[in-house]
Amino acid sequence: MADWHGNPDLAEQLADTASLTVHPTNPRRGDVAGIATSLNRFGQVRPIVVTSEGVIVAGNHTYRAATEVLRWEQIAVTVFTGSDDEAQAYLIADNRWGDLGEYDDTVLADTLADMADRGQLAGTGYTADQVDDLLAQLDKLTTTAKEQFDGGYAETDEELAKRQAGFDDTNAARVPMREVQMVMTADLHREFGDQIRALASVYGTAGITDTIVEAVRREWQKGQHGDGENQADG
Repeated sequence: MADWHGNPDLAEQLADTASLTVHPTNPRRGDVAGIATSLNRFGQVRPIVVTSEGVIVAGNHTYRAATEVLRWEQIAVTVFTGSDDEAQAYLIADNRWGDLGEYDDTVLADTLADMADRGQLAGTGYTADQVDDLLAQLDKLTTTAKEQFDGGYAETDEELAKRQAGFDDTNAARVPMREVQMVMTADLHREFGDQIRALASVYGTAGITDTIVEAVRREWQKGQHGDGENQADG
C-alpha cells in the first residue's frame, strides 16, 4: 500500500478509504487510469465530497484511482451536510456543469503546445499527439523541414547533462542515457496507450518509460526461466 500525498492543508481531513463507498447511482464513467497519473504527479489538491455515511457524492473516480491504482489507504474528504435528495442533485450538477463548459481552443492549444515543448503534459489528460491534432485543426501546426532530420536535432551536451543530473545518486557516476523513438498510426497509438495504462496499474509503475522497461524485463525473465524457446540469441 502507498501513502497518501497531497496538499498539506488537507492532512487533517484524511479518512480511511475502507470506510468510504462509491455512489451507487453515479452515471459518470471516468478515466480512472488517467486520473491516477494526475494524482501521482500532483497529489490530492482538493478533497472528495462524501455524505456523513461515507458515500461519495463528488470524486468517485478520484477515489477509485487512489484505491485501485495507487493503493492509498487514506484520502482527504469534506462532508456534504444536505439531505440524500440534495446529495443526489449535487452529484448530477457536479458532473453536468463540467459538461456544459466550453474551451477557448486557441488559448488551450497555445498553452498545451508550450507545455508539450517543456515536457509538462504528464497527468494533464493530453498526449503530444492530441496536442498536434488540436494545433492541426486550428492550422497552427508547425511543419518541420525534412532537412532537420538529417542530424543535429538531439539534445545539446548541456541539455543532456542537466537531465542526467536528475538521475545521479550522491557521489555516483553520471548515468549514460539513450533515447528511443517509436512511430505508429493513430489507432495503434491509442491502443498502445490503453495497454500501457493497464500494465502500469498492474506493475505499479509511473510513466511510459518505466512501464515499458518493466514489461520487457518481465518478458526477458520469463524467457530466461523457460525452456529456452523464447530466449534471445547470444
